[in-house]
Amino acid sequence: MNNLEHHRSQREQWEIRQLDNDLLQQRQSERDRERELKELAEQRLLLADEHDVSDLQFMTAGKPAQMQKGPSLLQ
Repeated sequence: MNNLEHHRSQREQWEIRQLDNDLLQQRQSERDRERELKELAEQRLLLADEHDVSDLQFMTAGKPAQMQKGPSLLQ
């Protein structure tokens, strides 16, 4: 292998390593983004649950205990 071929081979190997690194960074960024989206979704669910509990407490405030348990099927 002459100098030109050797240089070309080294350059190709360097380019391949760069592409591999770029791909690894892209995959890591995608995983980070997916994790962030999952965390946001979980936070939204928690907030929605808290909101539902607050609404339920507001709606049942001042009502007799029987009403707070929900409608009876025997009526």
